[in-house]
Amino acid sequence: MRAFGGLLALLITVALILWLWTEHTTVVVEKSKPAMETANQLSGHDREGRGTKASDGIKLEGVSQGGQLRSIKVIDIKADNALATFYGLRLDDCIVQAGSFDFRGEDEKLAIAMTFQEGYQKQLPLIVLRDGEKITLPQTNEPAPTMQPVLPPKGPEKGAGSSLQKQIDAIPGVR
Repeated sequence: MRAFGGLLALLITVALILWLWTEHTTVVVEKSKPAMETANQLSGHDREGRGTKASDGIKLEGVSQGGQLRSIKVIDIKADNALATFYGLRLDDCIVQAGSFDFRGEDEKLAIAMTFQEGYQKQLPLIVLRDGEKITLPQTNEPAPTMQPVLPPKGPEKGAGSSLQKQIDAIPGVR
């Protein structure tokens, strides 16, 4: 009978440990999703970590005019490429700017590198010439966020506040 009681206590303890472990693991997995998306983006993959690496599934070539670089043209891109899925880049798109880095007059290799570094890895917009029209990618249907003024917090009204503040207010000559 004693052995049965000890075995039952051991089984209950193991079940409790397993239940606590699964509860903890579920919370950790949910909290880690944003970090995993960011890590995938920084490593040059899409947000889910699938598809080809951003730099592997695309061929870019400089477009020059008068000996000066004007843009970077997409001459080949795979459908599952991270740049295709995040930005919607297409064949024959000409990238003229990544984030705040304007490609005009820059070195071709630097401009291509900045497409990945300033654009994709930092999730900054690309300015692209598509069918003769200048567009910003990724395109969103959401309105641009408006800036709201930040006002300083109002202080407590006279007579309101903590008991410590009331004690300080009661001291003659303070304030």
